[in-house]
Amino acid sequence: MGSGRWSTDVYDAAARFRAATGASAFAYSDGGATAVHSALDPLGVIRKSRDSAEHPQSLAIAVLFDVTGSMRRVPRGLQAKLPQLLGLLLRHGYAEHPQILFGAIGDATCDRAPLQVGQFESDNRMDDDLGRILLEGGGGGQKTESYELAMYVMARHTAIDCFEKRDKRGYLFIIGDEMAYPQVKRTEAARVIGDGLQADIPLGGLVTEAQRKCDIYYILPAGASYVGDREVLRFWRGLLGQNVIELADLDAVCETIALTVGLGEAAIDLDEGLADLQDVGSPAGPAVSSALEVIGSARDTVVVMGPPADLTAPSGNVGCEPRRRRRPRLRRLRQGHRGGLACSPLGSRPVRTVVRFNGGAQAAHNVVTRDGRHHAFAQFGAGTFTTGVRTHLSRFVLLDPLALAAEATHLAIVGVPDALDRLTVDRDALLTTPYHRAANRARELARGNHRHGSCGMGTGETASYALTHPADAPRAGDCTSRARLPASSPRCATGSWKTLGRSVARQPQTCATRTARSPTG
Repeated sequence: MGSGRWSTDVYDAAARFRAATGASAFAYSDGGATAVHSALDPLGVIRKSRDSAEHPQSLAIAVLFDVTGSMRRVPRGLQAKLPQLLGLLLRHGYAEHPQILFGAIGDATCDRAPLQVGQFESDNRMDDDLGRILLEGGGGGQKTESYELAMYVMARHTAIDCFEKRDKRGYLFIIGDEMAYPQVKRTEAARVIGDGLQADIPLGGLVTEAQRKCDIYYILPAGASYVGDREVLRFWRGLLGQNVIELADLDAVCETIALTVGLGEAAIDLDEGLADLQDVGSPAGPAVSSALEVIGSARDTVVVMGPPADLTAPSGNVGCEPRRRRRPRLRRLRQGHRGGLACSPLGSRPVRTVVRFNGGAQAAHNVVTRDGRHHAFAQFGAGTFTTGVRTHLSRFVLLDPLALAAEATHLAIVGVPDALDRLTVDRDALLTTPYHRAANRARELARGNHRHGSCGMGTGETASYALTHPADAPRAGDCTSRARLPASSPRCATGSWKTLGRSVARQPQTCATRTARSPTG
C-alpha cells in the first residue's frame, strides 16, 4: 500500500547479515521453491498505490522483468542497485513519493510461475518482494513470453491514486528480450489472474487501455538472448513508439529507470541526469546516455497563456481599463504522452510551440498575413505560419486525420510545406472518423424542425461514442500499429452505423438522408 520510507541503513544491515550467514538475497528461489510465493500471487488481487499523510502525492512505478533464460540475471542486478535507484528518485528529487512494485514475467503456456506481482511499496518491503521472486528460468522458446499478462494486471488489477485522484499516469517498466503474445487468452486470464473474460483481448486494445493509466517502457538490455533483434524491436516500437529503450549495459537498469522517471516528471533534462550519475559515482553514464538519447531529446519549450486580461471589457477586448495581467498557468508536460515538453513563463523566451488543449476539427481561426496569405486554422496552431513554430494536440483534442491531411495540403499551397513535420499528437486523442460524421449528420436530420444547428463534422458524436464505449473508441495511438487500428475501427463503425440506422429510420427518404448514409458524406 506504500506506507513507510526507504532506508539505506536497513538495506545495508540486511546485506551484511546475509553476507555473514551465507544467505542469498533471493533465498526463496535459491532455496528450491517451485511455485509462486503467496505474497506475489496475482490470482484475485488488486495492487494499490495510495496517498497518505506520509505520502500525499504518491507516484506508482511498476517494474516487471522477464525471468526466462538469460534474463534471470536482471532481478539480481536490480536488487544489488536498489539504493542507487531510490537515491536518485528521492535524494535528487526525481519523484518525492515513489511507490514501487516489483514483479516477474514468464510464459503462461508452459511455466509454473507465468506472472509474479508484488505490492506498491515506499519502504524496504520492496526489497522483500524482490527476494520472494521465483527465478524459474523457463520460457516457451518461441521468442514470445507473457508480457501481455503484466500489462493486463496493470490496466485492470491496480488502483493508483496518482491516476484516480490527479489524472497523472504512473509508470510501467517491462524489462525483457522477446515479444508478447498477440492477445490475452481468456483461459490464461482465468487460471493465472482469476478473471472470467468473455473473449480474448487483442494486444493492441490492451496496450491502449493500459496506457491510459501509465506510461509503458520496454527495456531491452545487453546480454539478453535477443538483444538487437530487429523483429523484437519492430514489434515493441509498433506498440510503444519511442518508449523502447535499448540498453548497452545490463547493470545500468536501475539508473535507466531512475532517469526515465526524472525525465517523465520534468525534474531533470538528460544532461542533468547524467551529471547526477557522475555525482553518485555510477559508471552507467555512457550506457544510459545512449539508451535515453531519443527520450531525452524530445523536450521543447511551451508557453501556456492565461486568458486575456481585458476579456471582461464591454466590447470584449477594446477600451478597457488597464488591469493586472493574470499570471500564466505553468505546467510540466510529461514525456511520451503529453508531448515531452517543459513549460516556461510567457515572455521569458520566444514562442516555439502552440498547444491545442481541447475541441475538434470544427474549430476555425482565420489568419491573414501581411503578404496576403490566408488560412483558416482548425487543427494546426495559428503560429504555423511562423517558421519553426510547432503544434501539439493534447489528449483532450478530437483529431480528424482526413481533415488534418486536407488542412496540411492547403498550408503547403500557402507556403508551409512542413506543417505535418511540426505536429505532435497525444496518443490518447480521440479520432473522428467518417462513421462519426455520418452518424452525426443522420442524428441531426432526424431532429427535423428541432435541429441543433450542427456543423456535421462528427465532433459531438466522437465524444459521445467515447463516453459510452471507452474501450472501443479509436484514438491517435491506434494509428501507430496496423494491429491496433483495425481492431477498434470495426467496433466503432458498428456502433456508429447503429446510431445512423436508428436516426435514418425516423426520417422519410430524402436526398439529404441518402447522402448521410454514406460514411464519406
